[in-house]
Amino acid sequence: MVTNAIGSLCPHSAHAVTHYSSQALGDFICATSRSCQTRHFARTLDAALRAAYKFIYHVDFLDPDGHERNAKDSAFVRDWFCLRTSQSGGGFRPYLQRFNFLNAINNVLPQMIDRTDFNSNSTIQGFWTCLTDRIGAGSFDTPEKGASAKHRWELFFARQDSPIAREIMSEIGRAKDSFLEALEGAEVDPASDMVQKSFLSVSDTDFGLGFGKLQHAISDELLKYRAKALGIRARKLPLDDQRRMAFLNREDCPFASQFLSGCPLPSVRFTPTLFRLAIQHIFGVPLTALAHIVGSKIHNNPKMPQRNVDAHGNNLTAITGSTGDHSRSLHDYMLQFVATELERIGAKYLAAKKGYKSTAGIFTHVLQPLLGTATADKAFKLINGILPDFAIDARGARFSELLQFTDSSRLDGVETLVDIKGLGIGESSDYVSFRAEQGQLKPIDRRAVKVHKEYCKAAKDLDSKYHHTPDGEIGPVKSALLSFGPVAGKYEGTVLGLGIGCFGELSAGFNDVCTFIARNRAVSYVDRYDDKSPKEALGMFRSRIRRVWGHAAIFA
Repeated sequence: MVTNAIGSLCPHSAHAVTHYSSQALGDFICATSRSCQTRHFARTLDAALRAAYKFIYHVDFLDPDGHERNAKDSAFVRDWFCLRTSQSGGGFRPYLQRFNFLNAINNVLPQMIDRTDFNSNSTIQGFWTCLTDRIGAGSFDTPEKGASAKHRWELFFARQDSPIAREIMSEIGRAKDSFLEALEGAEVDPASDMVQKSFLSVSDTDFGLGFGKLQHAISDELLKYRAKALGIRARKLPLDDQRRMAFLNREDCPFASQFLSGCPLPSVRFTPTLFRLAIQHIFGVPLTALAHIVGSKIHNNPKMPQRNVDAHGNNLTAITGSTGDHSRSLHDYMLQFVATELERIGAKYLAAKKGYKSTAGIFTHVLQPLLGTATADKAFKLINGILPDFAIDARGARFSELLQFTDSSRLDGVETLVDIKGLGIGESSDYVSFRAEQGQLKPIDRRAVKVHKEYCKAAKDLDSKYHHTPDGEIGPVKSALLSFGPVAGKYEGTVLGLGIGCFGELSAGFNDVCTFIARNRAVSYVDRYDDKSPKEALGMFRSRIRRVWGHAAIFA
């Protein structure tokens, strides 16, 4: 009822309600009843949640049969949607895969009997000491530091007449079986040292020691390997499979994983149609809004390549010769969000956008003497190929503070040229050719790296044409270009390229800008307030920026 009412008006809000509220409605019953008694209840809840998600998204992401005919690994999207949102998944937590009762007993049972803490030689009074004989005296004592713990469940499990004991043994076995299954999918040897050190590899009688939130810990451990398994499965899909491209390009991107976490942002408003298109697109399924026009001819300039509408909308994003300037509009949309954050820290900057002090003057002064009476418009057109989106002056910023909590940013203490580029699937073969091999840059990072080379070529051409600079020498325009950026090191004299990918992934350069801004905001914050440590303040602002930019990137 709640999902239907909200989902009709704002599916983004309905997603947040379902994710944070509806998924927790059955926790109390499942935690206070034996698992064997709540199996049917859990199955019913999972079915209801699946129906709610389908209503919100207009697509059944949890369909094990997939969304396209003859698609390889049809259950891929279903399993992907069950990863955490921080893993770029949908955050769905099936009740049938939870351990509510085991978690509750692991916390409650030790409190029923007296426990001795041998480190402080004190006794903690139990709440229901009449159960001492059934649970086992001393089972949950705290050993001295360095000493091995007693087998906490041993005496309790020895009581074969206890249905709860049998239930806990069964649940521990289910957790371990799930762990082995996750390891198999991730192609990890169960006998490896890393696995043997896992708390899921301890004996049944020692299981759960030291974990107040055991269910959360089990889920974290399982999902770590399930995410790795999905990465392996994604790499086995055809190179042009939309699900493969979406998963591998969004994987490990701290911005792309923000879209389905938290509540909708007032600063990035998605209409119902846009939200559904966005979430369908980032999970690589056919777009429902295009179903009725798939195969139709895209109308553009007849002199340009002619294409038809595809189920995923890839051809629409790369069409040339069409009316309007949607690419520039979306580019400027992202530029605005970066500019807003720079203003918050009082950074000096120029921007290639109406309403801001322009970057056009950076190179025109080098060419103006050669142009004589040429108009400013002509000078502008000449340097358009090296007209950056930003010129950020961080020479006066407090960049050295909080460096112990984060890597330095390439913007620190220098004036940097920044250019934003977008990349669509139809614009480049990089997405289809991306094999996600170790050390291989993602397509959006490769696009960002090209920015500096393009600027250098444009500067060289201008020097050659107007300054007659011989090959192999650096002319005035290129010299002016190289005067920006760090004065030494890996990024000496380079233009920072920021890339916005087709699936909402952002290039590594955005992390540099995000860290620079967050650090400056954190310094100001800890000067005025004492409720957070510098590290906590830095994390808070970095998270906020990533959320906003992550949403904006999906929108764009």
